Amino acid sequence: MSNVEKAKQYLLGMNELDVDLALSGFSETASYMGLSKQDDGKLVRHTYEPKSAIHEYISNWVGGASDELHYEFRAVMEDGDTVMIEWEDVAQGKGNDYTNQGVLVYEFEDGQIERVRMYCDWGPLMDWHFLEG
Repeated sequence: MSNVEKAKQYLLGMNELDVDLALSGFSETASYMGLSKQDDGKLVRHTYEPKSAIHEYISNWVGGASDELHYEFRAVMEDGDTVMIEWEDVAQGKGNDYTNQGVLVYEFEDGQIERVRMYCDWGPLMDWHFLEG
């Protein structure tokens, strides 16, 4: 499987609400720069590592989307060991629905995803309940 296919597999797994499938291309030592909510309610960048911590973080995200979670690819680019995917998504569940768009940057080492950085509009996520966990 190519690096592009492994990067796409992450979002395709999310669409299936299957965290194991989503993380199948990640190394055991991978890191994922996502979001966390502070006690004062502010969203901040947070890096989750290793893969087991990423699994917990993404499981909370997927678990919050009880009705729908769907990502659409807008653009996919590859440069050496880096893949970038621009996406749009919609999530529905537990009364905290949102639509959003963003970019994921994947860095590969030895054919596995080693680092991921997620960039998106934080506004739609302010009330998304997965951050409460």
